[in-house]
Amino acid sequence: MNLDMILEVYTPEVEEFKDTGELSNKLFDVLYEHWLHEMPYGTAKARDGDPGEWIAERLASELRR
Repeated sequence: MNLDMILEVYTPEVEEFKDTGELSNKLFDVLYEHWLHEMPYGTAKARDGDPGEWIAERLASELRR
């Protein structure tokens, strides 16, 4: 599923993220799978970074476009 489809399917969760900055578990899970290949390995495994922060920052960046 591409990002546009994710944003459409998970519209309520995306709106909640825009309002609160918090990722729902469902939205986190789907975006984690979507961006796993782009996320640094240590971050993906939560060894030297927080995958939730990485995903939230990436999503915020994509929504500003």
